[in-house]
Amino acid sequence: MGADCRTLHYKVSTWVLTAAHCTISFSASSLLVRAGTANRYVGGVTRRVSLVKEHSQYNIGARWNNDIALIRVSEAFPLGPSIQPIALAPSGLLLPEGVYTRVAGWGATWVTVTCNIHQGGGVGSY
Repeated sequence: MGADCRTLHYKVSTWVLTAAHCTISFSASSLLVRAGTANRYVGGVTRRVSLVKEHSQYNIGARWNNDIALIRVSEAFPLGPSIQPIALAPSGLLLPEGVYTRVAGWGATWVTVTCNIHQGGGVGSY
């Protein structure tokens, strides 16, 4: 993904940022990505996944370290009011300890509870 303004929307609309623990046990062909809705199972736009790249140093045992992955979808998402690209930080940026960043998504909110409505929160750097 690059910051070339002429191709930014195309590149961003075909890539999805996610957690590696959400993809590590699945083949790309078994995954779908849903965007443009707050509901995990209804609405929005779905795309098949063509490629998954987990962080090379992600380790399931160290559950949250390097827990990041990129997904390439087979067809670009249509950008509009409910589907927008995120702003990426400059390459090499190091956040000071304690700086909070924003995360959003679906998934487990507790060990045995899965949320089907889009959630968001802050995560501190360390």
